[in-house]
Amino acid sequence: MRRDDPIYAWLDLSLFRTEALVKPTDADKDLMRHILETARSLEPGATATSLEKALTGSFKSSKAERRAFIEILAICGLLQPKGRSGYFREFTPACEREHTEQHFNDWGYPAIWWRGEDGVSEIAIAAYFPGL
Repeated sequence: MRRDDPIYAWLDLSLFRTEALVKPTDADKDLMRHILETARSLEPGATATSLEKALTGSFKSSKAERRAFIEILAICGLLQPKGRSGYFREFTPACEREHTEQHFNDWGYPAIWWRGEDGVSEIAIAAYFPGL
């Protein structure tokens, strides 16, 4: 399932709205700080796959779950590739997304373009996690 499909996103958001809000614990905040710091600390040429491997053991998850999490962070604009459009402030239609020639790479857009030198978007962090 591609998370950047508008219908899939609508379904996720519709279901999310029915859930009770949960206040994050200090442990939740520490974990998010750790995840963001891990992304910030990777070598410049690191990829989303590098981040997935670096997060192994950080929280209970399978490889597929960490990949999904990283794609969500990219879609939310927390992992925003420099020089590429994303979704934080706009929706990028599929016809406007630049695709790679890496046919073996199945990361979704924009995670497929994220590199360590891109780090994390402090603007997105402030928007989604004020005070983090």
